[in-house]
Amino acid sequence: MFSTGLVLAAQPLRLDAQALFGVLLSNIVQPLLAFALVSLLALPATVAGQAVLLAAIPSGSFGILFGLPYGVKDVSAGSTLVASGLLSAVTLSVAILVCAHP
Repeated sequence: MFSTGLVLAAQPLRLDAQALFGVLLSNIVQPLLAFALVSLLALPATVAGQAVLLAAIPSGSFGILFGLPYGVKDVSAGSTLVASGLLSAVTLSVAILVCAHP
């Protein structure tokens, strides 16, 4: 996480359409799809809650680190990571509330 923070600190934060689309997919669409699937499959509440919460976790940081040796410095990826992490305070809270009240 420290090295990812260093890489992100060196990049500008630019919330373009690509970054916002990534945040929408990661923080909203993924958990909704997981919720629909666990409802459709009628999974037990504990398994369903875990699946939805795992889907609601914000974007991962490994893509940024794996791209560095190849000279890839995608500002949209960094912006997506930062915005996804910030928005996850809301989306994870909502996912927890939904999972707590079946």
